[in-house]
Amino acid sequence: MLRPTEIRLPLAHTDGALRVAILERLGIPVEDLIRYDIARSGHDARKPDAIVAVYTVDVEVRHEADLLA
Repeated sequence: MLRPTEIRLPLAHTDGALRVAILERLGIPVEDLIRYDIARSGHDARKPDAIVAVYTVDVEVRHEADLLA
């Protein structure tokens, strides 16, 4: 299982935006993503005009060993 951190999205993101961000971060096609769970979520409000949601997720993918190599 992989644990990407600091996935940053706008506060008003859609439900599918996190999935797309995970795929982009890992550089994998949609069919390789088996599942993901949000391990941690929060907000970064250091810039009042650019508040974002920040996620850490647990991700299960096909061919994990190949991805890590």
